[in-house]
Amino acid sequence: MIRSARSLAEADERLGAVRSDAHLAAEVVAEPQAAEWETTNVHMVARALTRAAWLREETRGGHYRTDFPRPDDAWRRRVRVRLDGDGVLTVA
Repeated sequence: MIRSARSLAEADERLGAVRSDAHLAAEVVAEPQAAEWETTNVHMVARALTRAAWLREETRGGHYRTDFPRPDDAWRRRVRVRLDGDGVLTVA
């Protein structure tokens, strides 16, 4: 996988444009089914992975960053991604 800050920003912008609150719309007449919840979960995982990859400014393993082409031992740590109580994605 080849990526850069620019491509990750574009991916994050596109993922951010995907509506993930349709189940809250007033016109919804049925409860979401398993497929809808799964789609929402896959979308959120894609967003989390994109944000984590954007934060990690190095190349490691099969994930190549054109703007950071070498591994950096400072990144030998975990990137933590979570949803806060309001459903906002945080990366640390």
